[in-house]
Amino acid sequence: MSENSNENADAQHDRVIERPVARECAWCGTAIEVKPRAQHQRYCGRSCRQRAYEVRTAAARQEADQAAGTARPDEPVREVVERVTVRTVRRGRPASTPPWPAPAPRRVVEVPVEVPVVASPKSAREAADFMTLTAVAISDGTIGVYDHKRVYQGVKRLLAAFDKAHPGGLERLMGGQR
Repeated sequence: MSENSNENADAQHDRVIERPVARECAWCGTAIEVKPRAQHQRYCGRSCRQRAYEVRTAAARQEADQAAGTARPDEPVREVVERVTVRTVRRGRPASTPPWPAPAPRRVVEVPVEVPVVASPKSAREAADFMTLTAVAISDGTIGVYDHKRVYQGVKRLLAAFDKAHPGGLERLMGGQR
């Protein structure tokens, strides 16, 4: 029994050391040979580590840019496309003999596009309500920082129209305060 108890005492002092030898890259899945001093290694190289970082932080950067007004909110991009057909006419050959075969006629598909139209106010009350709604949209961020200059240009044109149309101009309309 003394031998058996001696063996159990030695077994209690044994250490088992485990370390990873290989693992997959967390980004691309290729096999990585794990070096003894780099057991925390998760990516096969710098480019995979950078791509993983960009994906992890993309949403936070987008939200921060939108809050700062440097990025548009998530909304569809609207665009107007102009199609111009340029016809080149060569001189010197009869028109009946083209130098190349005529292309097949193109099929044109027309897609209706709904464009919002702002109705012009028909009374002073409607105009004042519209300006109030614009002020609320600027305050709550519906009209983004990137559009403030456009709204301000409209306000300047509105004030110039008042100055021109009101007897005595803006000075008199505001009661001598300017």
